[in-house]
Amino acid sequence: MPTRAPGGSTYPGDVGPFVRYSILRLTLLVAVGAVLWVVGARGWLWLLLTGVVSVTLSYVLLKLPREQAAQALDARISGGRRPGTTRGIDRDAADEDAESGS
Repeated sequence: MPTRAPGGSTYPGDVGPFVRYSILRLTLLVAVGAVLWVVGARGWLWLLLTGVVSVTLSYVLLKLPREQAAQALDARISGGRRPGTTRGIDRDAADEDAESGS
């Protein structure tokens, strides 16, 4: 059974900003695709326009959720290690050094 991180989640980190941003981008993609379909775009033109317009709109409209997701990623990379993780790595490195004679 997986161990629970603080806060009751089995996943060690806050994925809320990533999930929120992903859902918003997918919603925007579907909405743009629906609007272009109603307007009459079909086939490759519809697919191309849906992608280009949704990426452009998400860049402009979803600035805050994108920045929140980036900040969460930065926090996770810079200090989000689980307790005990580096100790095990350091212990393994010390064992390898002892074996090799370094």
